[in-house]
Amino acid sequence: MGFAKHFMQVTTLLIALALMVSCSQRKDHDNVISLPDFVTDANIKVILNQNDTLKIVLRSSPDSTGYDWSLEFNNPDIVKIISKKYVADKLPRGYTGGGGNSIWTFHTGSKGDVLLKFKYERDWEKGIPPSGVISFAINVR
Repeated sequence: MGFAKHFMQVTTLLIALALMVSCSQRKDHDNVISLPDFVTDANIKVILNQNDTLKIVLRSSPDSTGYDWSLEFNNPDIVKIISKKYVADKLPRGYTGGGGNSIWTFHTGSKGDVLLKFKYERDWEKGIPPSGVISFAINVR
């Protein structure tokens, strides 16, 4: 196994462990998951309570490369999308083509499990596999 792949797996594991601990112990019901630039493939488990807010922040560059995150999930009774917005990085004057953050905000409802599957892709490219897939297995208790 190459160093880069091993590094990504270890980093993903550490992020997942930190998220499981922080999301299950927080009392303010406002959970934020912000993944670093280099994470484009991950499976993360998150435990939340009913009526929690969850923000997922993913790096993207729809204005320059056209790549952005799309979302698939199947149970809006457990997790509902409140908003999705893109916030571009502040660039020095005269610079163009920078990236930014896609910020997804969710609200938990009923108890249960749901899988949020984010795909990093260009929406106009049909039949091409996504450049990355990040899945969040959400358990609402």
